[in-house]
Amino acid sequence: MSVTNNHLSSQRELPQRIRPRDLALLFVSFISMALIGVYHLNLADNLSTSSFSHLISLLPVISMAYFFGVIAGLIGAIIFSSLFLVEIPFVIQTYGYTFDSIERVGVSLLLFISALVIGDLSNSVRQRTSLKIALRNRETLLSQTLNLEEITRIVITQVHQIIRVQQVCLVLQNPITKQWQIYTAKGRAALRTRSETESPTLGSYILSQNESFILNNLDDPNSILIENLPPPNTITCVMSRMMYQSNGNEMGRIILINKITGYFYEQDIERLNEFVPAVEKAIEQAFRYTRTDYALERQISQLSTIQRTSQVLNNLLDAEKVVELTLSTALDITQAEAGVILVNFNGGQFIQRVNGDEIDPDRTRQILEEALSVSFLEHTNGLELSFPFIFKSSASQLSCYITHGRSLMGIIITESSRVEAFDRTSHWILSLLADHTATSLTNVRLFQEIYKEKQQTNLIIESVTDGLITINRNGNILTANPAAIQQVGLPESAVIGANFCEVFGLTNETCIQFFHELNKAWNYNSSFTMESIPVSPNQSKRRIVNLSAAPVFEENQTPSRAVVLLRDITEREELNRLQEEMISSISHEMRTPLTKIQSISELIANTLEKNEPLPDRKFLDTLSAESQRLSQFLDRILDVHQLETHQFQVELRPLPLTFVVENLVEEWRIIAPNRRIEIHKPSRPVWVMADENALNSIFSNLLDNAVKYSPEHSEISVILSIADDRTAEVRVVDHGLGIEPDKQALIFNRFYRATGGDSQEVYGHGIGLYVAKMLTESLGGKIDVESAPGKGSCFRFTLPIMENPDETQNHND
Repeated sequence: MSVTNNHLSSQRELPQRIRPRDLALLFVSFISMALIGVYHLNLADNLSTSSFSHLISLLPVISMAYFFGVIAGLIGAIIFSSLFLVEIPFVIQTYGYTFDSIERVGVSLLLFISALVIGDLSNSVRQRTSLKIALRNRETLLSQTLNLEEITRIVITQVHQIIRVQQVCLVLQNPITKQWQIYTAKGRAALRTRSETESPTLGSYILSQNESFILNNLDDPNSILIENLPPPNTITCVMSRMMYQSNGNEMGRIILINKITGYFYEQDIERLNEFVPAVEKAIEQAFRYTRTDYALERQISQLSTIQRTSQVLNNLLDAEKVVELTLSTALDITQAEAGVILVNFNGGQFIQRVNGDEIDPDRTRQILEEALSVSFLEHTNGLELSFPFIFKSSASQLSCYITHGRSLMGIIITESSRVEAFDRTSHWILSLLADHTATSLTNVRLFQEIYKEKQQTNLIIESVTDGLITINRNGNILTANPAAIQQVGLPESAVIGANFCEVFGLTNETCIQFFHELNKAWNYNSSFTMESIPVSPNQSKRRIVNLSAAPVFEENQTPSRAVVLLRDITEREELNRLQEEMISSISHEMRTPLTKIQSISELIANTLEKNEPLPDRKFLDTLSAESQRLSQFLDRILDVHQLETHQFQVELRPLPLTFVVENLVEEWRIIAPNRRIEIHKPSRPVWVMADENALNSIFSNLLDNAVKYSPEHSEISVILSIADDRTAEVRVVDHGLGIEPDKQALIFNRFYRATGGDSQEVYGHGIGLYVAKMLTESLGGKIDVESAPGKGSCFRFTLPIMENPDETQNHND
C-alpha cells in the first residue's frame, strides 16, 4: 500500500519541523560533550575523587528524570550541580582556566541535558504505553459496539488522540442504499461530489483515488487541485487512509484535514495502520448488523403491510379492487418502481392492471398470457421462469404466480431500474401476498356464486304462488314472500316482526296445535303438515289453507327458525263441496228413476210367459242391462267420493278369505259364462281381518277388468296363496292384451285408461282399479300388476293374515 500520491510534486513534501526545545538540547549537548571530550584528552592517568563524584551524580538525576519527569530531573540537576559549581570561581581565581574548571562546567551541563533527555524519553514511553492501552481498549470497545454512528465517533476521537489533526471524518458506503456518506463529529451527511457550479469537489477526487495518499500545501496557488476546489479554499492538508472489507471490497476511507497549519507525514499513516484493522473489523460487523437490522425491520414492515392488506382483501367483494390493491401492495413491499398483474377470474374473465410508464399494452398482454400458459406441473416443479422486461427502464424483475390448490389463477410481475433489486426475501414476501390474493379471489368467486344462487332462490320464492314465510322460535315473522303478503293483505312492514298466529288469524286451538307440532319438528328434525286450516288474515273473510312447516338449523345444529308454507285451498274446498253436492244430487236424482226402470223391466219380463214369442224382447234385455250398468257406475262414483272424503266406513272383522273368493268366483262364472274362470287355493283355509263389502269390491273390480280385456273362451286364473306367515296373496291372471311397462304405474290412477290396441273398444270409466287400490290400502294391504304387451296381465293384492285363525274358526262354528 503506497502512502504517497504519484500526482504530488516534490515541493509539497517538506522536512519534519524541529521544535525549539530540541534545538537547544542539541546545542547544549554538543557543547557539553565537547568540553568533556577536551578534558579527557588532557586527563591525567588517574581520575581524581572529585571528578568521580561529579560523574556519579548523574545517576540520581537520571533516575529522577525517568521516574518523575523532566521537571523532577531538572530540580535534581540543579541540586547536584550546585555542589560543585560554587567551586568554579575559586578554581579560576586560583589556578586560572584549567581542565578542572572545564570539567565542572561540562558535568553541570551534562546533568541538565540528561534530565531533559531522559525525562522526555520517559514521557514518550509512557505516552506510547498509554496509547497502546487506549488502542486496545478502543479495539475492545469497537468489537463490542454494533452501532455504526457510535463506532465512527469512537474512531474520530481515537484518531485525534494519536495524530495531531484539526478535523477527522469517515467516508463510508451505506450498506443499504450503497450511497457514499460522510461521518463527522457532528453527525452524518451525504457526500457531495459536485459543487453548486457543477464542478468536481474534493470529495469526488478522494473517491476517485484507489490508494491512501497525503496532500499538503493545498493553499499553494500552484496546487494542481486548486482549480477543482470550491472557493474559498481553506484546506491546507488532507490525508486519506483506505479501508477494506474482509472480502477485499472497498469499505471507505478515514480522512484527516488540517485547515490552517500542520503537515501530514508517513509516520501518521503508520500510526493509522496500527489502528485501522480494528476499525475495519468493527465497521464490517456494524455493516452486517445494520443490514440484518434493516432486513428485519423491512420484513416486519412488509409483514405488517401484508397483514393490513389481507384484512382489507378479506372484506373486498369486487375482483377488480382485489387486483388493484394487490398490485399497489406488491410495489410497496418489494420497493419496485413498476409492476403488472393479470388474473384469470372465473375461467376466462381476465383482469389486468399496470402501474408504470413506457409500456406496450399488446406486448405486455402477450407476455402475461404466455406466463399463464405454463402448466401446473411446471409450476409445482419450481421452474424459475424468466420473462422479457415489460418496462423499458427496468434492470431487475421479480415474478410470482397466484395459485389456489392445483389451479393457476394469475401472475404478479414487479420491475426496478436498480440492478439486483430483489432477493429471496422479496420473492417470499411477494408469495405471501399472492396467497392472500388467491384466497380473496376465491372468496369473491364463492360470494358471487352464493349471491347468484341467493338471487335465483329469491326469484323462485317470489314467483311461488303459495305463501312462504320464516318465523323464529317466538313465532315472529322474519321474512315473507309476495304471495304471503298478498294473502295477509297488509303492508310488508306490518307483517315482518309481527306474530304469525295474529297476522293470519289462527284460532287459539289451531295456534297451540301448530306450535306443538313445530316443537316436535325442532326436536326430531322433521317436518309436518296441517290440512284444511281455517284462517282469517287481517280479520278478512275466512279462508282455508294447507299449512306445512320444516325447521331451519344453524351451523351448530341448533334450531332457530322454521319455514312455513301456506297453500290457499279455499277454492279447491269450495269445488269439493260443490262436487259432493253434485254427486249427492246425482246419486239421489238418478238412482230413483234407475230403480223404477229396473223394476218395470223386471215386472214386464216376469209377466211375460217364458215360451211366448216377443219380437221386441231384445229391447227389454238391453234396457235392463244398461240400467244395471249405469247403476254400477253410480255405485263406483259414490265409492270414489266416499273414499276420497274419508266417508267410507271400513268395518274390520274375521273373514274366511278362501270361502269369500270361492263364492265370488261362482258368481262371476254365471256373469261371464264365456270365460273359463279357474281357482287355485291352498289346502287349509285362510282367514283375514277385512271388511266384507270392501273385499267383494276389490275382487269384483279385478275380475271385471280381467273379463273385459281377455278374449272370449280364454282362461282366467284366480290363485289364492300364503306369501308368508303374515300375508295372504290373491292373484287374478288373464291372457288379454297386456299393459306396456311405462303405463303399469298409471292404471291405478283415477279415470286413467290405457291406450292402444283394442282397449278403446272395451267399455269402462277408469275408476275400477282406482277403487280397488284405495280399498286395499284401507285394509292394510298392497296391490300391483305384472304385465307385458300381448301376454296378459297378473293383478295381485295382499292382505294381512289373522294371528289366531283357529280360535276364530272354532268361535264361528
